[in-house]
Amino acid sequence: MHFERGRDYRRAVQYLQHAGQRAIQRSAYVEAVAHLTRGLELLKTLPDTPESAQQELMLQAALGQPLIATKGFAAPEVERTYTRAVELCEQVGETPQLFPVLFGLWLFSLTRLDMQAARERAERLLYLAQSTHDPALLLEAHRAVGSSLYWLGEFVSAQKHLEQALTLYNSQQHRALGDSPSPQPSPRRRGEGVMHDDGEVQTPPPVYGERVPGA
Repeated sequence: MHFERGRDYRRAVQYLQHAGQRAIQRSAYVEAVAHLTRGLELLKTLPDTPESAQQELMLQAALGQPLIATKGFAAPEVERTYTRAVELCEQVGETPQLFPVLFGLWLFSLTRLDMQAARERAERLLYLAQSTHDPALLLEAHRAVGSSLYWLGEFVSAQKHLEQALTLYNSQQHRALGDSPSPQPSPRRRGEGVMHDDGEVQTPPPVYGERVPGA
């Protein structure tokens, strides 16, 4: 890659980020991990500036999805990547990346059955979503809290949050999620698997096959 050979590492990092994102769009996840990881390696050669922190955040946030696809939700690399991304979000300040990377950490905790961590992260997701008043984020946050509470055996509280998620769901707005070739179930399908017609919790909310929203 000519930017790297020419020691123009900043442009090389940007190129690798774009290459990684294009690979993700093609579901070429091994290739994406290689590009994004190389970008992070080259970034270490650059001065520690706010611009570098923002660039690292973009790389780390993008890296989570292909790591999940290639290594699984519970892989230590997934936790490290999303934990670092959360740290960078807090360093950079107000950033739209915080919700999806925190959602990735929630999925990691839930898959590892670290239910207390899952609950804490889900509650933080709900706080973030409430601060934005974004219905799509509120839907995912209520589902995250409801799922966590379900696995903790707090079924009444879980039902309230899952019902909130169903209320927020709009089949037209979220049709792309349900029709996506990825294995992510739509919120409508999640709801059908969670509650009886009378609103009682029926089965555990799905976890495996999830895709991080916004990724």
